[in-house]
Amino acid sequence: MKNAKWISLFLVLISMPGLAAQQQTSSYSERLATRKNPLKGLSLVVPSFVIHGVRPSQTASTYMPRKMDGGGSTVITPGFGLEYVSPDGLLLLGAVVKDCYDNLAGTFQVGEMFQVSDRTSWGLTFGVYSRQTPQSCSTSSDGRGGATTECYDLDGYRLKFKSAVNGYAIDIIPMPFLHFSTALYKSRDFRVDFKLMSNFVLNEFGFAVPF
Repeated sequence: MKNAKWISLFLVLISMPGLAAQQQTSSYSERLATRKNPLKGLSLVVPSFVIHGVRPSQTASTYMPRKMDGGGSTVITPGFGLEYVSPDGLLLLGAVVKDCYDNLAGTFQVGEMFQVSDRTSWGLTFGVYSRQTPQSCSTSSDGRGGATTECYDLDGYRLKFKSAVNGYAIDIIPMPFLHFSTALYKSRDFRVDFKLMSNFVLNEFGFAVPF
């Protein structure tokens, strides 16, 4: 009986290093999985350019100083945004850009992000896109020594609410977006993602840098 107790104690002692190593390996694996998981945390979003799903009219394209082609199908849209993804995949995104007409515009989106791999994810959001209404204005004489100014919208987008801020017409447009993100560069401590936000009408290409 006494020998059995010593044997049991000996077996416990020789198994302790293995248990410790297993626990350490498990802990390291969990930390590594957390580090690799692209769905958690805050990212700086850098919009780059937009490709329009519907070709702008020739009149509208003449008012696009940032266009990259003669028809205004591709336009540079500099700006910045912040994207947050919770551990459960909740996606919150807000961004401000200079739009196709060189006016200030912004969006706020809420949705869900889904992980494909440690480098790639996709998601769906819904929110609002707000911009200064793109207009063309002309001034003409009223025949009585005065002048009148007439303005008309440069696009025919109808699914929007119109408002005014400081005398400027503002469009508030409900919009969904499909999101796609994949790592262009990924190391232990730094990552740069290619990011696409698309709903066919607006297809925004850019980059995201997780904090």
